[in-house]
Amino acid sequence: MTAAEKVLHTFVESYSPEAIVSLERVSSDIHRADKTFKGFNLEAVSENFKKYMLGFVETVKAGDTLPERSVVLEQTKDFFEHQITEQLVKYGETSSFVESYLKHVKDLDTVEESTTKELFEAGADPTIVGLIPDIVGVYIEAVSAPMAPVMDYLLAASGYRNSQYMKGLLAEKPAVKTNNYFL
Repeated sequence: MTAAEKVLHTFVESYSPEAIVSLERVSSDIHRADKTFKGFNLEAVSENFKKYMLGFVETVKAGDTLPERSVVLEQTKDFFEHQITEQLVKYGETSSFVESYLKHVKDLDTVEESTTKELFEAGADPTIVGLIPDIVGVYIEAVSAPMAPVMDYLLAASGYRNSQYMKGLLAEKPAVKTNNYFL
């Protein structure tokens, strides 16, 4: 299972269909449509990742030496953690924000495959080609880290968390009250 598939699997496991419907309700709520929440700059980060991968491929093709594996992965992590910045997103765009995140993560498999194929065709060292899934994995972690708090906030804002809490309270059976009569 690729890193992207793992993230998608975790997302589906974490958020029920009912939770996603609650996000769609927030997105269509005309009273909140123009108000904003703190998201992040997913589109810009996505474009920068594609440029990063192209630069990596060009560096390898040019025959430039790369630092050690751990250094490459650490540089990748640092680069993308600093690329992800807070961005205000309108509540009316909630559904499209979440959908674009999921689409972006799904598309990473294609980026990984095409980059790996390109490096193999260029005759790159297999250890360098083996870095590609790790680079994608580091990037996915960097993008997924800010998404979890955004989703938690949106689910709370949609009323989903409160409704789940209330369902839990109502599902609990009240303690049976016994009347003690003293004769």
